Amino acid sequence: MFEITEEIEEHFDSSLRIKAEATVEAIALSKSIQIGEPDQQIELAKASGWGTLTDIWVGANHQGNTWQYRCYERLCQLLTTAEIQAAKSATATAYQTSFEVIRAMWDLLAAIGFTGGAIIEPACNTLSFMGCQPQNMRIKSKWVGVELDPTFAQIARLLYPEAQIYAQGFEKVSLSDSSFDKSDRELVTLITLKQLNWFR
Repeated sequence: MFEITEEIEEHFDSSLRIKAEATVEAIALSKSIQIGEPDQQIELAKASGWGTLTDIWVGANHQGNTWQYRCYERLCQLLTTAEIQAAKSATATAYQTSFEVIRAMWDLLAAIGFTGGAIIEPACNTLSFMGCQPQNMRIKSKWVGVELDPTFAQIARLLYPEAQIYAQGFEKVSLSDSSFDKSDRELVTLITLKQLNWFR
């Protein structure tokens, strides 16, 4: 099972350029493999989402051989027209929940007695909540991730093949009410709070 390591967490404290370039490389890797090997998963987990790539779509940043332009050119080679349009649309609302917040939320859940179960994360990006879940909970959990953007849904699949990942809008996912018991609904509520920027 893949876990978010200290090395990966430290990467997200890097400069915008480093995070953007790592995200582009992770996207390229995701397009070239069907199964993520452990060393590849480390690189995939460094993808931080479209929020870090906002600057690359700005034409003014394409004057000269800038890192924004290089990232832009690479993505134009990797993505379809539809994927590029989806990426541009996502930059205004996409952001990466900090690992500090994620781990604090797991600590809170442990404190209220959650020990594992069926879990769903809407707008999961690369499913970092699963990568940070304590192992004693994770071995007792079944995960569902929902991510509108197909590029990052694929990265999530490569990182966590044991999870069920839906590459579509949350409102279009059909899940049985019996899939989640009462304690799990409490977890769903907490994870959904990130969408309201309560833990931003």
